[in-house]
Amino acid sequence: MYPSVLVFQDTAGSFVVTLSPGQIRTITASTSQIESIQAQLDRADQKDWISWALVADGATSPPAAVRVVNGDTLPLKEGMPIASVGGLIVRATAASIDHAKVLGIVVSSGDPGQTALIRTAGVVERPDWSDVIEEDGGMLASEDYYLSLVPGNITRVPPSAQGTSSALIGTTLSTTQLELRLSFPFLQ
Repeated sequence: MYPSVLVFQDTAGSFVVTLSPGQIRTITASTSQIESIQAQLDRADQKDWISWALVADGATSPPAAVRVVNGDTLPLKEGMPIASVGGLIVRATAASIDHAKVLGIVVSSGDPGQTALIRTAGVVERPDWSDVIEEDGGMLASEDYYLSLVPGNITRVPPSAQGTSSALIGTTLSTTQLELRLSFPFLQ
């Protein structure tokens, strides 16, 4: 199984490559070199583990927020964890190891086929998290939150059933702030 790879291009021609959540690598390459890499991946039939997106605002360092195209059948709403599956950006879920490799949290919504802004590091602040939290009562301060079995949701209780995945999303700084601490999922 290959790792998820998300490649971002900035205006200077550098590329930021995320091999898995929390592990960001930057390479400098010409457009022709990147096209050559893409062609090699296409020939090797590796389309299922790579996605491409342009970095917003011409960032010159690994981005904390990037624009991605929504490949899901439903809108990506603010606060939702997302993953790259089959080359598409979709709502993440702990129901499948492939869908549990969280790349970030949506900070600006996007309909299917449209762009959404995701945060890959740092703090995400929302006045109300109740629409993406599994438990009633909204977000609690000083708690760890994990990927839920419900696509696009998070939970305080990590899934533990056999065959599900467990992935830490982050820790709350307050009832409105979630500090991202994305972890690579492990299979239960």
